[in-house]
Amino acid sequence: MSINNFNFDFYNRFLDQKIYKSDLKEKIDMLLHRVTKPARYIGVEPYSIHKNNPFYRFLFTYPDIYEIGMSNLTVKLFYHIINNIEEACCERCFMPEQDLYEMLLNEHVPIFSLESWLPVKSFDIWGFTVQTELVFSNILAMLKLANISVDIFSRSEDDPIIILGGVSAFNPFPLSSFIDLFFIGDGEQAIEKIVKTDIENKRKHLTRKERIDKLCRIDGCFSFVDILNTAKNEFLKVNNRLKSECSFKNADFSDEKFISFLEFLNNNSATFFDRIDPIIPGCIDNLDNVDYPAFQILPFVRSIQDRPSIEVARGCLNGCRFCQASYIYRPYRERDALKVAEIAVKTSIHTGYEQCNLSSLSVSDYTNIIPLVKSLENYFNDRNISLSLPSLRVASFDIELFSSLQSIRKSGLTFAIEAGSEKVRLKINKEFTEEKFFTILKSLYEKGWRLVKLYFILGFPDLENEAEDIEKLLDNIIKNFKGLRVNVSIALLIPKPFTPFLYDKQLDSELFLNFVKRLKYKYRNGKMQIKYPDPYISHLEYFFANGAFDASTMLFEAYKNNVAYDAWDEKRKNGFYEKYFASFEIPFFIKNKIDISQYFSNNKFSEFLKIERNKYKTGETTENCALNENICYDCGSCNPPFINRRSKVYNDYEISSFINLLDEPHYLANCLKKNDKARGFCIRFSKKDYYRYIGHIDFYTLFIKLLRLFGFDLVYSEGFNPTAKIFFPFPSSLGSETIDDVVLISACNEIVDDEIILEQIKRFLSGGLEISSITAIESFDKFRKQNYFIEYLDIPFNNDGESDEILVDKIENYLRLGHFDIRDIHVDGNKLKITSYIEENQKNIVKYLNTYNEQIDFSSFYKRKIEIQKRAFKEIR
Repeated sequence: MSINNFNFDFYNRFLDQKIYKSDLKEKIDMLLHRVTKPARYIGVEPYSIHKNNPFYRFLFTYPDIYEIGMSNLTVKLFYHIINNIEEACCERCFMPEQDLYEMLLNEHVPIFSLESWLPVKSFDIWGFTVQTELVFSNILAMLKLANISVDIFSRSEDDPIIILGGVSAFNPFPLSSFIDLFFIGDGEQAIEKIVKTDIENKRKHLTRKERIDKLCRIDGCFSFVDILNTAKNEFLKVNNRLKSECSFKNADFSDEKFISFLEFLNNNSATFFDRIDPIIPGCIDNLDNVDYPAFQILPFVRSIQDRPSIEVARGCLNGCRFCQASYIYRPYRERDALKVAEIAVKTSIHTGYEQCNLSSLSVSDYTNIIPLVKSLENYFNDRNISLSLPSLRVASFDIELFSSLQSIRKSGLTFAIEAGSEKVRLKINKEFTEEKFFTILKSLYEKGWRLVKLYFILGFPDLENEAEDIEKLLDNIIKNFKGLRVNVSIALLIPKPFTPFLYDKQLDSELFLNFVKRLKYKYRNGKMQIKYPDPYISHLEYFFANGAFDASTMLFEAYKNNVAYDAWDEKRKNGFYEKYFASFEIPFFIKNKIDISQYFSNNKFSEFLKIERNKYKTGETTENCALNENICYDCGSCNPPFINRRSKVYNDYEISSFINLLDEPHYLANCLKKNDKARGFCIRFSKKDYYRYIGHIDFYTLFIKLLRLFGFDLVYSEGFNPTAKIFFPFPSSLGSETIDDVVLISACNEIVDDEIILEQIKRFLSGGLEISSITAIESFDKFRKQNYFIEYLDIPFNNDGESDEILVDKIENYLRLGHFDIRDIHVDGNKLKITSYIEENQKNIVKYLNTYNEQIDFSSFYKRKIEIQKRAFKEIR
């Protein structure tokens, strides 16, 4: 079979890729030798895209560490959309971990993109997506690392335009003095317009300001640059310390001058807000028109959500009155069930993940959730893929459906209860009875379930006995279900704009802590586990979510003092913001009772929020208008063609039939034939160049995904938690360059053409992973008995003391004490060369050597080669 006979259309853009790294390569390589998990920064993952010298460069960032950023759906969508534009490339950049952050800062190396290691200043636009206000300080820290001025006034024509979107952009004011351009709303179609518009801007050699003005014509895009420039000039007139505009522009913003300007904005906010023109959020009328990537980058370091996530619907009209997302992502739009099924199947095939997630704000309300889940479960069961769902609404819970999901049976069902009494649940529009909830728990218990997870929120406004209600409910659960383990998470309410609680203060942190700590102590010896977040973090999020220039002042002070990582308990500088909380007390918009939504939606929506707040007081519920066409609350969200849109109704036969018709080949479909009988394979591979930065556990996880997307039908163990039968006899350590390593797998396949399969794998892999042979073996055990293995090591080291001969003798004796079977050892320049027989899972020689003598440093960045030799017949017997 010729390799040319296979249709590579799906894969063409990922084949035969060359890796292009910038002039920073040598410096970055040296840094990566010294950081934990350097694989976060190498940017050559499968399905990453590398374009040589593109006309237009877009850098996209989720401002947290790699494992968080690579779980973000917007990163995956925008990366795909922008790279589909021929003249443009999209590269990624995430907040570095603290070790690399400090190295970049102290050694004056600019922060860089993952794919090409280009400094940020080489890009035309630097885009951020933010899902929480707790990453605001990270954004400013990254600007510092990029050597880009933190304030919008001092940036040069060579600096990229800084654009920010995401949920937290709906209150842009804390970042208004730091960000050039904002975007709110649905971004998939807008991002394509933004890039194509700015490509034309670049062709016309427009100034930075002219480019920003052009981009502001796109729905959802807006900038405060003009308003702030006007405010700056007014500030200069009244401030005696700054005599001219020039002196302000050239001011050192590490001093009090910029703080003074922010204070001026805070004191003259009414004038500022009066100058804002109405902003129209970007909106997509039909999710089926969004190009969803089936080929998603496979992370080198396991992300916090190690699975593809398929958005079945956007928005939610259940109207939980504390939930900002349910208000800002109106109208409610469902993706067609056949489209969801197609995306789920194709993404699972092409990424090799063992789990697939269906997501939305309320997935159990999706029109076709039952037939969709049943159909996907039937398809996935034979392919060792489990289906997962987020937390479930009690009101729409279907026990027969969800008890069939294997992934949920492992981890336990999660219920968003929110409040301990029906009275409070009615107030927050969370309508279900305790009787229904206990009926569900009883059914689960009778079916053998022994773990559930419950979410509660504490701190709803103007309530008494709120905490006691939660405690009573938990007591009743313990009383009625003595064998049930219950994991309880209690959060502190964060009142936010665009919700009916937009004017409400947050519950005092001490009151929250007193209750949750008492509850944790009460249930300390039982089967109920109580968890809660640090209320300090909840208060910080509350302040940034409702702040304006008061929050800007806090963020600028954080920037000056290198404060970042606010979302991380172990990294956060606790107490830094406390003096500012004392100064400002209440965040700006709550203190001044200003409704932010009036600038970003319409008067109807503002009135709707007032009505919802009154309903909270009376305990009146608001019905889901997507379920009843005769209901309309006149919230102003539906403006044709942007209206509530539900999927056509399907049964499971129709969805299953559609799935079975999908002809989606694995990458090696022309080289691998499926067999009913399992057999073993020995795969020889080399892990060089960038791949040496990947630790063994992460490489193991990645390799399974690669085998699955190639089309290997891996054999899995039996039992509650099946695992693929794949075995690395000699796991390599992080930093080592390995030649001809060995992995054994068990799969129900037959190789059709040995040469073609290796050629196709070679075309797909880049960055240092090579597969040199795939050989069928009878079994793992016979393979072990028939062969022995020799390891050749080439280890750089520093020795300022003894002669080579004496050192070699001492090291050889030390290695024999460690029971290593050494065949040869000698020094060649600054390298120690060792030949030894190697056993499965034996101790790492280099790590063992580094316990020998503190004065001698044996580098973890060494070379290793594995040789397989046949045993003599008498040895096998």
